[in-house]
Amino acid sequence: LESTDSALSGPSISKTLNSLTNVVIKNILILNSPEDKDKAEGELCKTLSKFQVEFKEENGFEDAYNYLANVCSLGMDKPCSPVDTLASLPDKYRIAYKRVISVLSDFNCSPLVANSYGRTQPRDADICLSVLDFVTDEPTCTKVMNALSNRVVRTMCVGNDYDMALLAREIEERKPLVLSNCVGEGGEYMEGQEEEFINNLIGLLTNGMTLSEPSKLKNSWLNAFTRVMAMLVKELGARRTPASTRVLSSFVTWESDLRKNLTSMAWEQNPSDLVGSWAVGEDMDMMPDVAEFVPSEEEMRVTLRKDGSVQ
Repeated sequence: LESTDSALSGPSISKTLNSLTNVVIKNILILNSPEDKDKAEGELCKTLSKFQVEFKEENGFEDAYNYLANVCSLGMDKPCSPVDTLASLPDKYRIAYKRVISVLSDFNCSPLVANSYGRTQPRDADICLSVLDFVTDEPTCTKVMNALSNRVVRTMCVGNDYDMALLAREIEERKPLVLSNCVGEGGEYMEGQEEEFINNLIGLLTNGMTLSEPSKLKNSWLNAFTRVMAMLVKELGARRTPASTRVLSSFVTWESDLRKNLTSMAWEQNPSDLVGSWAVGEDMDMMPDVAEFVPSEEEMRVTLRKDGSVQ
């Protein structure tokens, strides 16, 4: 975003670029199943074409287009148009590109090279893998559930309410097939732990983190769901405001309830190491879709007192 961009300013090439960059990041992190590949790459080619049609007569279009083409190429097996090297772009675009790489790196994506062959893919964390999964290339139930869990986490971190509703509906529709494959032909999966685990993942997408105690889960599947929650807390607590209002409000409620329930032995209400004067700044790791008001130096200073009050 440019310094002149704000929520009140009109359309601009930089605001559109910022929004489209976030679209590309979501494309890579959310649309990563094998069946999504053609759809995902088609969406990126359409993104480039739309930007070209809308801004080709604007000043600075060529550099802006080449920046967006470099970003889009991260999500393509083969770029849909020739891409100039990053070295030829102005500093502001090279800095923006590094921010994109930083966000994707947080989710262990690779390869992270513009204009390379091979769509960038996030590497799944181990949530519910078994020992067998590390020694066989065959599909297993725990591999399927692990991939699904990671996709839920990424969608809740970078997706909006619509993305979450879409994934919840997709999981619900595919559940019978997934569960049948887990137990084998003619097997019985009703009321099994695999089904309950999927139901709880759908509950997260539908209700956010206000989901109560995981329903009917036990043993290894309860541990797996706990890992899902731990990943969400880590990612949501460390990055910018999530795109989903449901995730944001539920996370705030969840954290507030947690603080109320912690005892004094585990939680110090007014920690002494936080007492004093602090400067409040902005973390620019993720790029907002709109420019935000930046307070003056005086307004960025706060004082935390021993009694817990803030000045």
